[in-house]
Amino acid sequence: MRIITGGELLLSVLADCGIKQVFSIAGEQLGTVYDAFGKFPEINLTVPRSETSAALMASGYSASTGYASVSMATVGAGVVYEVAGLSKAWFNYLPVISIAPQLQSWKIKPHQENLQGCNQDEIFYPITKWNSIIYSWERIPQIVYRAFREALQGIQGPVHIDIPSDVLFRYKILTEKKRRKIMPPAEKTMYRGNIKGDPFFLKKACDAIKESERPVITLGQGFGRPGRYQEIKQDLNRLGIPVITTTISSGALCGEDNCYAGDISLFISAASGLELLKRTDLLLVIGMDPYSEHALSIIKDSPNLKGVIQIEIDPSSFKDNITNLCPVHSDPHSSLSYFERELKWNETDLSTWRDDFNKNCDLLALELSKELKNLDELFDSLKDISSCNDIFIVDGRELSLAASCFLRKAVYKNLFIMDDRDLPGAGLPFALGAVIGNPNDNVVLISDKDSLFHHIRELQSAVSIGLEFTIICVDDISNNNVADSSLVLQSMGCNVKEVDRLSIKRDDIFKTKKNIPNAFILKSKSNSPN
Repeated sequence: MRIITGGELLLSVLADCGIKQVFSIAGEQLGTVYDAFGKFPEINLTVPRSETSAALMASGYSASTGYASVSMATVGAGVVYEVAGLSKAWFNYLPVISIAPQLQSWKIKPHQENLQGCNQDEIFYPITKWNSIIYSWERIPQIVYRAFREALQGIQGPVHIDIPSDVLFRYKILTEKKRRKIMPPAEKTMYRGNIKGDPFFLKKACDAIKESERPVITLGQGFGRPGRYQEIKQDLNRLGIPVITTTISSGALCGEDNCYAGDISLFISAASGLELLKRTDLLLVIGMDPYSEHALSIIKDSPNLKGVIQIEIDPSSFKDNITNLCPVHSDPHSSLSYFERELKWNETDLSTWRDDFNKNCDLLALELSKELKNLDELFDSLKDISSCNDIFIVDGRELSLAASCFLRKAVYKNLFIMDDRDLPGAGLPFALGAVIGNPNDNVVLISDKDSLFHHIRELQSAVSIGLEFTIICVDDISNNNVADSSLVLQSMGCNVKEVDRLSIKRDDIFKTKKNIPNAFILKSKSNSPN
């Protein structure tokens, strides 16, 4: 029998759910939560410099590990700052659990005028799968379990919980009998089995693939990344159909996969890419997201396209305005395994089409890379020295396109590309979350100067906890940003080296065991047209 606060009960439930990482900035309403951290050594607390970065770090941690993480911000202003960072988890289907204290329960909904008081649940509504308010101490376990179920099952995404401060500070006796009643085993609150799919639609999809001569797969929603059906990598290679990853699934496949054609940005950035995409006669969409939906909108009226197969774990994602759509409600591994068994074809059946498509993708990447001449040496060097222990995060519009062009043939553990949908400068805090989640791997952030400087003060957080990773900062000398990159990074505690030409050796950038970030500054002239 113990007397515990709502804050301690909250951490107890998080520990039962397997949470290893919390990103948070303290506020007085979180006092009982912070008091209880010492009783749960299995939960690591990281304190960033801003609430925005807390959610971005949580996103980087979850994306690179496949595990849920927690972002906590205090009532009012802290929550408002967190929202921007949590948008990364929303746009990238990441299971981040956002938790915030609220005013006392008798002051909310409708909220009483009070310092920093606001309807927090309504603020989070547009960028979360689900949110709730916990009005009772006894319901903390029930609501947290529900939050995990909502975040992890179906199409993953962030969720938010508000806990009034009087609930967090309330002391109650927790007997073993009461614990068993309000805290059932966490694994019993979620279904983790496969979705096998309807045999009728699976057979219909198989027949369409058999009749196809030029099929193409788009892989989206983060499928193929850690915790998101990673086994489909082998399924796709055995199937032998060219695969295009959306930006949300960038890094799910790499140069060692013979089926990998490239990131979708290659095909929507140039007319020749669109024409290549329009050659397909059957599009298999595995996880519809905004990028694959955009590609489909481009080719849906093509005379070559005879049908679309859409594989979804959530049937609400099926598009009802697509001609000749075959909807398959199944997890991707189950459906792809079914196709392998039923098709029973040799690799040579589609190898000619696949090899021809990939060869044209090589030419497409070469065409686009002509506009990125100042970056070819950088990415060629990375491609030559990369290994399956490396995680790349790329931030900046020009660099993101360069990564799509030059890293297609690279081998890596994962690749994350920031783009226009992301919060400016998301790359640095996202990378810190990846470093925390992957301490035995090499994390490299490739960023332009403007993007890096958006959240530059988070380097102080990295230095204070001894994080070692590599920053490659491309400093556009024609830009009006006059801050001295080298001096700024040195002042943040980085080991800095300026280079004119970046031909990288692996020993230069990976694991120097100094427990501080290593920064390389590459001076370049802008490639953008005047």
